[in-house]
Amino acid sequence: MSLSWWYEKVATGEAPPPVHRAPRCTRWRLTDVVEFWKRFAEKANTEASDTVMVTAKKASAAAQAKRSAKAMQG
Repeated sequence: MSLSWWYEKVATGEAPPPVHRAPRCTRWRLTDVVEFWKRFAEKANTEASDTVMVTAKKASAAAQAKRSAKAMQG
């Protein structure tokens, strides 16, 4: 994660907005940031598990097709 990534998330509303305490003094509330990272991690885990399931299903189908083709030959 980079600063530009973080500011992009803030600009799109995905990350919490900053609190401006003084000019050139931008801060975020710790509770808001912690909640953001919890949601981000849950979303990442869900997406990762979905990707693994899709890949596993494709591999299983390919292996089954290979076994079927081998059985037809032999």
